Amino acid sequence: MMVLPSWNNIFFQPCTWIRDPQGQRILIKVQDIPLCAVNEWLTYVLGKALGLPMNEVQIAIYENNLATLHTDAQNENEETIKFKDLLKKKGQILLSKSIMEQMDIFDHIIQNAGRNQGNILIIIPKTVSIDDDNAIEAKIRLIDHSSSFSMGRVSGINTMAAKFHSNHLSVVKFDPKQKSKQFEEYLNKLPIEDRPLISKTLSRFAAITNEQFDSWITEIQDFLSSSQYNRIYCVLRRQRDIAKRYMAQWEYSSKIFKSKVKQNSGKYFKDK
Repeated sequence: MMVLPSWNNIFFQPCTWIRDPQGQRILIKVQDIPLCAVNEWLTYVLGKALGLPMNEVQIAIYENNLATLHTDAQNENEETIKFKDLLKKKGQILLSKSIMEQMDIFDHIIQNAGRNQGNILIIIPKTVSIDDDNAIEAKIRLIDHSSSFSMGRVSGINTMAAKFHSNHLSVVKFDPKQKSKQFEEYLNKLPIEDRPLISKTLSRFAAITNEQFDSWITEIQDFLSSSQYNRIYCVLRRQRDIAKRYMAQWEYSSKIFKSKVKQNSGKYFKDK
């Protein structure tokens, strides 16, 4: 964890951009609910381990305010466009990319309740128009994961419904076991031809050890109650075990399929 140094003594707002001593742009988000800060950091660490395009996130303290620091993935010669601002045709092209399937499996793994068209970022050179076909080959970043692991801040219409509650009570608490069942249903329904798109992500998650989970959660345990700590740890292990089971099933099915193809090919040539 990082304590934000005094060089950030600037006009501070709940969400604002600054530059670090190296000139890197950093977005500061004040987090009045520690759980949201934990979710942001933990999903970054997990996403990075899975090889997904995540912006770096750190937890910081600024003038007694808990905050998360989000490193900008955009270079000086680039611009960022949100998915929701794309033309329909370009959005359809982007949806066909493998990264979107990987994003979907990641959201199921972390039980993310907050994915929307505004937190998928497309980064392109300023010299390229988003209307160009090559623009869709740009960098993509997944952001805003505060509502993960079956817990997080309510948003949108849910915030209006919870307007009479305190910040502590306006935290979404989903049933993690039910979410895990949805994860299994998702994998069950996944077409065979789509499995290669997510197999690398799923296999990397299946290979994560309990010791790795321990080391990550230990980093942020001071921000969690014991029940929150145990809940997140159980979610990670349960989702990981589901991933291991399905990867084993898919590998077994693949071997059976290849064996039958080989047998049928041999029979075909023999008959000839």
